[in-house]
Amino acid sequence: MAVASGDELDLIRVLWLEARVAAGLGRRAAAIAALRQVRRDFEVRGLAYDMALASLDLAALLLEDGQTGEVKALVEKMVATFRARGIAREALAALLLFRQAAEDETMTLTLVHRLARYLEQARHDSSLRFET
Repeated sequence: MAVASGDELDLIRVLWLEARVAAGLGRRAAAIAALRQVRRDFEVRGLAYDMALASLDLAALLLEDGQTGEVKALVEKMVATFRARGIAREALAALLLFRQAAEDETMTLTLVHRLARYLEQARHDSSLRFET
């Protein structure tokens, strides 16, 4: 349906879904490549929350692969995007905590998943706080 409609945003979301399925099937290289494309596409369109969520999916895979340097770079891009777009203070604060965990190399998959759940909710409630 997304292909038939030709809506670019729908096509990006389909690619995101395909990436998540690929990750679940153990096709990590394909998942990582697709997630990199998805996060770039969301970033170009100014969709900060979607970019951050796709970035967190990518960060989880990279973290599992021990690529903490790449995770740190992703976090920096997320923080810069949220600052540039004037995203809610509470969401930015959550990303700054996440950045600190990346810098300290204390980041866990649990933290990645908790932040993703928080951002899903915070996009609709800017006053929501991230509880550590």
